[in-house]
Order: sequence, then structure tokens, then C-alpha cells
Amino acid sequence: MFQREYWVYLLIIFSIFFIFFPMVSFGSSVANYPFRDEHENLFHLEPGMAEIYGQVVSISAAAVCLDNGVNFQWFQFARQIEIWCNGMPAVWMALKPVAPKAFFEARVILDSHGEAVFISGSYYGQVCVLQSWRCPENFLELQLFLPDSGEICWKVVSDDALLPAGDWLQEEIEIFVLYNRYHDIRAVFLPDG
Repeated sequence: MFQREYWVYLLIIFSIFFIFFPMVSFGSSVANYPFRDEHENLFHLEPGMAEIYGQVVSISAAAVCLDNGVNFQWFQFARQIEIWCNGMPAVWMALKPVAPKAFFEARVILDSHGEAVFISGSYYGQVCVLQSWRCPENFLELQLFLPDSGEICWKVVSDDALLPAGDWLQEEIEIFVLYNRYHDIRAVFLPDG
């Protein structure tokens, strides 16, 4: 009888551990990841260094190509480079495009020689249902229903956002949106077919 109770207590303790431990140790950082302040502070900018933001359109073991909205720029990697993907240490392959034209947004730190010493890429998006849209003051805003949370919210579409061709602004269509570091929509994708 004692052994059976022992196993029941162990099962209860492990259940509590596996249910509550992840929420305590990971929940606050993972749940808020794409917009948390620590993401921008993963690497301290020192004198002589430069900071570049853009979309990772190509990456290899030796260099990264960024689209900064104006042009494409290649940056060679320094001997020692630190690469992060969605707030976690990563290898360069993690920042390859997810799908055609679905790029990671990245912060790249260059040393005084113009070589990349740090890259932090993020890819945050979600499936939404387009409820409505408006264009106050010459910018597009989308009213989205977020199925995961049941929330309805308005989101600004950035000036340089990648948008579907044709007449895609239709109520009640399912779309996939990508967000930038300012919480604005940087891309909208329609489902295949």
C-alpha cells in the first residue's frame, strides 16, 4: 500500500511541475517574445559599430543579404558571430526564408570593419480573419479577428508592406499577417488555392 501511495504522490508532484514550471520559467518571455524589450538588448552596441535593420532575403554560412526597404546589401560574417532566431541562440540556416517572400526581419550589428558580428532575426505572424479596413490619413489599417485569442483589433499596415496583388480587401477572408518590430503589419499572405 505504501508503494502505491508513493507513486501517486510522485505522479501528482511531477504533474504540477510540468504544468506550472513552464508557465513560470518560460511563459512570460515566450508569450511576449516578438515585442519584448530584451529582444532589442541581446547585443550591446559599442563605439565604432553600426546597426542595420531589414529583411533577410538570403543567408549563407559566410554572409547575409538584407533588404532595408531601399536596396539590398550583403554583409560578410566576422570570425565570431552571434546569431539569434526568435529570441533563441541559433545557426545561420534558421534565418532562411520560411516561404517565398516570407522573410525574417533582422537586426544586424556590424563591427568597425563592416562585418556582421550579431544577427537577431524574428518571424512573428498569425492567421487572422479580415473584418474591415480603413484608410485614415493615407495609411491602411486592418480590423482583424484573431482566432487564437478571440480578440478583434486594428493593426496598421506599414508603408513598405508586401501585399497581395489584386482585390484582396474583402471582409471575412482568412489571411496570414507578418508583424515588424513596431507591431505593424509588414506582409499579408492569402491562403493557397
